[in-house]
Amino acid sequence: MAIILPASFTANIEKAHAVNDHLWLLELELDRGAVGVAPIGVRLCDGHQQLTWPVGDPAGPITWEPFPFVFSEVEQNQEGDLTQIELQIDNSTRSLMQYLHNGEGLEGNKATLFLVYRNGLSIAHPNHEYQQLRLRVISASATSETIALRLGLPNFFQFASPPDRYVPSKCRWEFGGPQCGYLV
Repeated sequence: MAIILPASFTANIEKAHAVNDHLWLLELELDRGAVGVAPIGVRLCDGHQQLTWPVGDPAGPITWEPFPFVFSEVEQNQEGDLTQIELQIDNSTRSLMQYLHNGEGLEGNKATLFLVYRNGLSIAHPNHEYQQLRLRVISASATSETIALRLGLPNFFQFASPPDRYVPSKCRWEFGGPQCGYLV
């Protein structure tokens, strides 16, 4: 699956000296695997300073931390395989290692890549242009220099449907407990 960018994005990015410089933003949702513990989010930008985006969003702007990362090309595969992206995040300060450990390796967690114009960061929501690619962490590894993540589209053949089997008058969870789902 290829990323289909709006015509205004592709026409500008393909110019030798683009008028509107673009910026990549990465959002990782870290599900820590414990029942009743809410996931946390890590938001990184490939710029050199902290930024807030989107401006004017009813939910409020999000702060993105500057952190160097690079990723492989996103290209369409003619063999029918799901798109995968190799993402390399700087690990020289070891500041992201806590998330790798707390997220139980990050595998299966949500990841979102945003492509945004730098001069569009101050345009009020929802009038700004951006491109969004929703992915999942397929695998993760770390060295002293980088954290390497393989991101891809969810494989729907791996999901059980329905995820659980229910039998009338039987429940495996404690009534009112965190797994029960019934609000007391």
